[in-house]
Amino acid sequence: MCIAMLLSFQMLAPYLATAQEAPKVVWVRSFGYTPPPVGHFNVYMGPIGIGDWLLELCTHYFAANGTYVPCVAESWKLDPNYMWFTVTLKKGVKFHDGHTLTTKDLLASFAGPYLLKDRLGYYIKNIKVVDDYTVNFTFTEKTDYPMFYILWHWNVVSYTQYGNYSDKVLELINQGYSIWRDADLPKFQPLLDGLKLYRPTSIIGCGPYKLKSISDTMIVLEKFTDYFGGVPPVDEIQLVRYATSDLIYAAAIKGDIDYLWAIAPPIDIANQIKAAPFAWTTVIPRSVGVTLFINKRIYPFTLLNMRRALAYAINRTEMAYVQYPGGYVASKYLIGWHTPDVTRYLNQSFVDKYIKDFTYDYNPTKANQLLDDLGFKRGPDGYRATPNGTKLEFELLSGGWVVATAGENMAAQLAKVGIRLTVKMIDGAVFGAVDGPFYRGNYQIAANVYGGPGFAYDEYYNKYFGLFPGHSDKYGTVFGQMQKVPWKTDPVNITRLTTDINLYPAQISQARLTEIYSELSYITGDQVPVINLYQPAVLLYLNKDKFAFPTEYGYWAGLGSYELHGLRPLFTYGWLKPKYTLSVVADPANGGTVSSAGGTFAKGDKVTITATPASGYSFDKWVVDGQPGVTTTTITITMDAAHSVRALFARVPYELYVGGAVVVVIVLAAVYWFFLRKKPEE
Repeated sequence: MCIAMLLSFQMLAPYLATAQEAPKVVWVRSFGYTPPPVGHFNVYMGPIGIGDWLLELCTHYFAANGTYVPCVAESWKLDPNYMWFTVTLKKGVKFHDGHTLTTKDLLASFAGPYLLKDRLGYYIKNIKVVDDYTVNFTFTEKTDYPMFYILWHWNVVSYTQYGNYSDKVLELINQGYSIWRDADLPKFQPLLDGLKLYRPTSIIGCGPYKLKSISDTMIVLEKFTDYFGGVPPVDEIQLVRYATSDLIYAAAIKGDIDYLWAIAPPIDIANQIKAAPFAWTTVIPRSVGVTLFINKRIYPFTLLNMRRALAYAINRTEMAYVQYPGGYVASKYLIGWHTPDVTRYLNQSFVDKYIKDFTYDYNPTKANQLLDDLGFKRGPDGYRATPNGTKLEFELLSGGWVVATAGENMAAQLAKVGIRLTVKMIDGAVFGAVDGPFYRGNYQIAANVYGGPGFAYDEYYNKYFGLFPGHSDKYGTVFGQMQKVPWKTDPVNITRLTTDINLYPAQISQARLTEIYSELSYITGDQVPVINLYQPAVLLYLNKDKFAFPTEYGYWAGLGSYELHGLRPLFTYGWLKPKYTLSVVADPANGGTVSSAGGTFAKGDKVTITATPASGYSFDKWVVDGQPGVTTTTITITMDAAHSVRALFARVPYELYVGGAVVVVIVLAAVYWFFLRKKPEE
């Protein structure tokens, strides 16, 4: 009997609570977008940026340690000689429309970037479908450039939406045609024109969420129950469109939103967000910043000293403070890429000898002197004109990278040297569309993005200056494809340099890559085709009371330039988990104690509770969410919803209590009598 009682007190009783139907788990964040028709659902033509929840990737790339983790790609292999790349897909991955992922979908994902002349396609010689789940890309030369873009940069779209383009693109490629050859362009032009006009009403993907609704104020995404990674723990995502940043900050301070990616908010706002009891925050550097593109094809920006005067006339630090008072890093050198870690790529002796003159520190006196030397005279209104009568009146076009207040600050600075600047803000989707004003070159000065040297130079000299019609200068008639650097006798070819960047490590060494960075840094600083301004810091906020999530700094810092892409593991791998409340009480309060007082726990957590009766009481049973439960003294609750648990204790009846005491006394007396009467052995 004693052994049985002991076992009953020690036995664990796992218990999955059956609560009422759990409330819908909703994750809310602020989200800027323009409703259709501007923000349509063609993922390649200035879309509303919800693809990272609806579409899937071949892998997830963790910038913090440079590793790839499988998503819909099961495995991949890069040729040791860098001449081919093979991807093998998972089987059984479902799309929202019910069809199963195959290589047709992967190749449909390749067609859009190829038609838009993404550098990925430049290196593709042909594509071979091995089977329904394996595809092989053969390269035109030794490179590993396409791997990153196939595995992570571009989302996997649906063949049912983009197959009409991919089938024809792949047919042309495998026939030997290339969109990179001018003579072959007519073959691809009808496909490109059709892609630009394509307007799907939604996005069909195999990602964890589907589009439920869209309005002028909110986009609602609902979980995809057939998602290959398991049913997402968050039922619904609400992307709320706020009219101003002040409203966004107020929502974060009140806890009305669960996540905020705030680029350098005002200090007082940042402190209020950090002080909220439900807030988890961290500050990370942004690896991309704001740059000005100077349209070197129009007069007088064709003149080098005009571009240099513009650089001296802009106070980058003042502009940065106006736009990002909560934190920024102003560019020290105007060499085209962010420079806080310049000595990571360029040694200090090189910087001191060749780069130090490219600081272009704010110097209106120097700017005025350069403009005077060009013969640009001031008129009665204080603004200058060229000798042929062209007024120095320009427009700054921005889709958001330079905000209106910073643009007006820049206008005030330029006015001091006789340049009139008008700031024009347009929708970001319109600005960035392939047929929009920036790519078409319909601007005088435009604000856009810059990053590290590899990214920035590939964008400036390949994508913008080389590929897009409004910037293209293939034959070097304006900027000059051939440029001089002082430590070399012969000029260098910018196009060749920026192509070679993408050949590391397949064909060029780290030393050669550094040499290319050195040459392009000098050329950019000397010729001023762009003016890199500043980078912001990001305040990241999540609601820790409602959700559990990873808090490692390295993970969040890796989101510097790919925020939406980088958030994917929260949903793809279920890292974002709702929190539920567990209430535990002893009933009656003086009847005993419980080992846990409850609290908030992440979905899936298991909480073990032990009941210990007080003197004069015995444990009766557990009551979970109003329903009688097990009678063992230990219970384990799985937190699949909010739960309330009561440990019921019963008073030991008085008669039983007194009777038990009498029995104990008699037993003790008998023992005493027995030993007292027993004679000692002789």
